Order: sequence, then structure tokens, then C-alpha cells
Amino acid sequence: MAARVLVPAVVAGIATSVTATGRITWGLALSGAACWTLIPLLQLITSTAVVAASRGRVDILRALEIFFTGHAAWSLWLIAAAALLFAAPDFIRQGIVLYTAVVPFVWTAVMTYAFCRQVLGLDPRRAAAKTAIHQALTAAAIVAYVAWAVALWPRILALRIP
Repeated sequence: MAARVLVPAVVAGIATSVTATGRITWGLALSGAACWTLIPLLQLITSTAVVAASRGRVDILRALEIFFTGHAAWSLWLIAAAALLFAAPDFIRQGIVLYTAVVPFVWTAVMTYAFCRQVLGLDPRRAAAKTAIHQALTAAAIVAYVAWAVALWPRILALRIP
């Protein structure tokens, strides 16, 4: 379970290293992984929201372990986005991260729905509801993190103050 939890942070650390410098160094990859431990923590919160209160076909720890494999969509996207940002010309790179993020978002929704149906044994309506909750929590976490990272609220307030 620990390895499944840490893989997203390690992938993000490596992707950050490649994007920032064009190469992978142990120091940058490890410090990036340490900084990005937020990813598995957020995934643990969102997955617990999906798994909690469901009497699945497996115990809760196994269900969480299986759910963490769903990060594969985001991990592959991070690796591909890092490679594209490093290799693509400037006119292609503009907005590529934002526009391509829809792919892992949709893929995650499909995998979450399948998880709810197969592992948790939920009917289609409840599986769709749990998937919607998970996606909403994920989107809210991403928006909140980006807003914090770019100081969005102070920027908005600055627009209103002459």
C-alpha cells in the first residue's frame, strides 16, 4: 500500500525535474517528490470519500489500494506533459497542460465508475453518484491548489480596489 501511495509523488517529482531543467537529477526528483506528497494525500481523501460507507467486496484497505491504481491516468499524463513541455516548440506548449488535463480527468471518472461497480458492488446509480463526488472533490482540490499557488484571491481583490 505504501508504494502505491508514494508512486504519484515520485512521478510528479520526476516530471517536475524534467520540466524545470530538461533532465532528471536525484536531488530535484527527490525534493520534487517530497513537495508533491500532497498528491497522494489528496487522493487518499478523495478515495476515502468514495470507499467510506460502502460495503464492498473487499476490505477498506484493499479497496483503497486498488483505488490508488487509478492514479495511472494522471501519472501517464504527467510524464507525457513533461516530455511535451520539454520537447515541443513554444507555440505548441502554450496551454497544452491545461487542455490535455481533460484526458486523465475523464479516464479517472471511467475508472472510478468501474471501481464502484466492480470492487464496491454498487448499482449504476450509486456508482455514478460516488464517481461524481470523487470528480468534484478532485476538481475542487486542483482549483484550490492552483488558486493558492498563483495567489488568485489577492489578485481578484486587487482588481476591485482602485
